[in-house]
Amino acid sequence: MTKNARQNNPRPDLTALLRSPDAPTKFVFEHRLFASKGAVFEIDATTGTPCLAVHLGDVMAHIDLDSIGSGFGIAADSADAQMLELVRRALAYVPRIAPGDAIPSEILDGAASWRIEPHHMLVSEGRISASLLAWMGDGRGGALEPAALAQLAEDPQTKARLRDAFARLAEHMGLPAARKGEVLGRVATLAKELAYIEALRERLAEIERVRAKLRELYRQYRGDRATTEEIDRVLKLMAPPLQRFAARFDDLDGQTGETANVMPNLPTAIAFIRKARDELRAEFVKWDVMLELWRDLPVTRCSRAERAVVHIYRFLARTYPINQEWTRNA
Repeated sequence: MTKNARQNNPRPDLTALLRSPDAPTKFVFEHRLFASKGAVFEIDATTGTPCLAVHLGDVMAHIDLDSIGSGFGIAADSADAQMLELVRRALAYVPRIAPGDAIPSEILDGAASWRIEPHHMLVSEGRISASLLAWMGDGRGGALEPAALAQLAEDPQTKARLRDAFARLAEHMGLPAARKGEVLGRVATLAKELAYIEALRERLAEIERVRAKLRELYRQYRGDRATTEEIDRVLKLMAPPLQRFAARFDDLDGQTGETANVMPNLPTAIAFIRKARDELRAEFVKWDVMLELWRDLPVTRCSRAERAVVHIYRFLARTYPINQEWTRNA
């Protein structure tokens, strides 16, 4: 659909729908197109745009979401048009959607729809503990490695010292020291939100390990000009997005790393964390196939490694073309 056509068919405003008591929780459609066997919404691998994949006879067709309304007579103010706009938003959080699937909680109430592991929560608690200990003037606040932070969170001596920190934090927030239990609840809320950031930080570390493997393969293939040039192109394409990801985490740490300063404005901090979480998650989901391909890849000269280099080059060239700016979700 052209730009002018999109302007003549504006996307539905979902604000009132999502705030209403009868807000939908599942993707339910009325048009028979969406009842087609195997129908699924996804991001088209070729164009990078949201589409509906559906069998039309013996052919699997990919129909751009912007074309569905005009192509199948779906009115811009209809319930199906609203559902299609929800699909567009939801594909930032899940890779594919079938009619009848649950609407991701990111859209409904802002909570994450994906799971984290217990150790992510421990690392988050440890990072907050380190921050509060530093705020109290305790030298142990310098632990930064995930393993050390998880250990800090479970340390009985740390927990004992944090009791004083919670009482002081209550006073810092203008609350009586006796209400430190309330402060503890707020800290637990912050820790849960930041646990998703720790899971994403771990995902970035996986991508960095792929880059380390590529560098080792470059060394292994010295003397093979074609392969080393291909690896070099891959490494150059990887650099800009990884720099942007790292900068996003640095920004998060800068804005949320001092727990004592975050707590008085917790709702604002949570909104900031969730926005960053959703942006990073949307980017890292794109890496799922590549991470699976490279996870157990032997770092040695072999046809499997050479194929993997070709695959990741194509992925990067398509996903992060040179000079493309990484734009954050609106």
